[in-house]
Amino acid sequence: MSLPVDDDSAINEVFQLLTAVNNPKGVLRPVENGQVLVPWTQYTAAYDIRNRVLYAHTYDNRNVRMLEFGNPREWDKIHYFSFISRQTYEPFAEEN
Repeated sequence: MSLPVDDDSAINEVFQLLTAVNNPKGVLRPVENGQVLVPWTQYTAAYDIRNRVLYAHTYDNRNVRMLEFGNPREWDKIHYFSFISRQTYEPFAEEN
């Protein structure tokens, strides 16, 4: 259903489309074994397969972050990355 996009706007378009199926905290409350569960979309991710890049944001931080995987033949050890971070807010820039 998306309109055609170029490479520069493709990732943004993917996140816009995936937003339509996100579940906010509290919207689903199934009961399992007598306990109410509260599932939600904890993170949303998109992959650029050609360039080997992961783009993702979490429920608590909508700033999209990216991880470049590079060439797997050059991987020599396990790397760990922080995925959890606080949401930041930027002021609008005034224009004349």
